[in-house]
Amino acid sequence: MIKRIIDTWKLTATELYVTLLFMLGCGIFGLIIEGVVLTVDAEANSTIIGTLFAIFVGVFANWIFGIFAFGNSFNTVMSLGSTRKEFLIANGVTDYVNVIIETIAIIIFYFVESFLCKVIYADREFDNLVGFLADYRVVLGIIIILPATKMLGGALILKFKKVAYWIMWALWMVTFLGFNRFADYIAKNPESLVARICSGILEFVTGMSGIAQAVTFLIITCIFIAGTVLLVRKEAVTV
Repeated sequence: MIKRIIDTWKLTATELYVTLLFMLGCGIFGLIIEGVVLTVDAEANSTIIGTLFAIFVGVFANWIFGIFAFGNSFNTVMSLGSTRKEFLIANGVTDYVNVIIETIAIIIFYFVESFLCKVIYADREFDNLVGFLADYRVVLGIIIILPATKMLGGALILKFKKVAYWIMWALWMVTFLGFNRFADYIAKNPESLVARICSGILEFVTGMSGIAQAVTFLIITCIFIAGTVLLVRKEAVTV
């Protein structure tokens, strides 16, 4: 089993390296943008734009690479004599290892950028926009749930091909394009039913203990993994 995990990780190593490079590149780009803004605006506060860029790109790249590589990895590993159980275990372990590595990279970049901001722009007020990275519940939730969603998305594309792809693309575009409008509506109508529901959900989640949140993450993850198993258990191997 250990050999299967190592072989699977080798198949996805390039995706990990490319994701880390994307994160580093976007992080540096964020630093450059911040430098330009602070040079032009003498009253602007310094912040960690690079880390925000790295987080967004890291999550997006990890998920996109993962769901599209899932099918190729499945066919390759299965053609080499692996069982579906071995593939899912090896793929899951690999995904979790990669997400942990990427999370550590983001945290390191966060501390480096924070240090640079406080040293280079010592005369400016420092806005710590991603203090949530210090909350272990957020980090734990990302580490637990992200690989499971990636496996489920990959299994859906493997099973339903272009239909699943276009549905996920449509959901992504609706979410991406509609988020700002939805947020504006909530801000302008705080007493509306939708705003109250969202506020209640947020208060409920933030009010949960660390153990309760971890258990919730685990339950959601188990549901996603169960869905992945059901989708691939009878899927034909194509080479």
